[in-house]
Amino acid sequence: MLDFIFFLPELFLIFVLLSLCIFISQFTNKNIYKFTYILNFIEIFIIINFLIYIYLNLNSIGYNEHIIFNNIFVNTNYTIFFKNFIIFISILILIIIKDHLKIIFKNNCDFYIIYFFLIISIIFLIMCFDLIFAALIIQLQNLSFYIFFALNNKTNKSIEGALKYFFLSSVGFGIYLFGVSLIYNFCGTTKINELSYISYFGNFNYFYEKYYLIGLILICLSIFFKLSVAPFHF
Repeated sequence: MLDFIFFLPELFLIFVLLSLCIFISQFTNKNIYKFTYILNFIEIFIIINFLIYIYLNLNSIGYNEHIIFNNIFVNTNYTIFFKNFIIFISILILIIIKDHLKIIFKNNCDFYIIYFFLIISIIFLIMCFDLIFAALIIQLQNLSFYIFFALNNKTNKSIEGALKYFFLSSVGFGIYLFGVSLIYNFCGTTKINELSYISYFGNFNYFYEKYYLIGLILICLSIFFKLSVAPFHF
């Protein structure tokens, strides 16, 4: 029960996302846009709920570190700070690109659902404390990016970019999982706190230490591959 209490802000965001999907599905007829200000209402609705989420997080500051759902998520003052920072940046982005969206996406409400889904996945990644679940959350982010790239289907470049990013992300995801499998094979866990304890106090022989470092290198390479860090910017 305590896990759900400390996970309450994220549950609030999931509930808002579901309500947003139900609300937007009732306004799929684009002729309604001529008579209502539905886009402005959706933007205000999202910003208000983001502010409520920040308020819920601020009420959690001061508590000790809490490991949620069997070491899957962690909730500390540091994670609360970064979550609030991400939400604040998200609000600024919505305000800045407001007019640009109406031109590029032609009043398409699907953008707001995908954008909200992307922010939730970033927040989950900040809280994640397990390498396997981090891989799943990264894939959730990638799904949002695929749709973002292909959402403007008026140009062939957007569809081409979505397909290229899909194949490249699949390669990076495979490298990441292979690195995680090496670490799990020689450490017996994928929890970050347990891996930290093993790396500091574990008595590795040369064989185990070598494959443990190979797994860490593969994970870093996959992240660099997704971020297009040199020399993977090609």
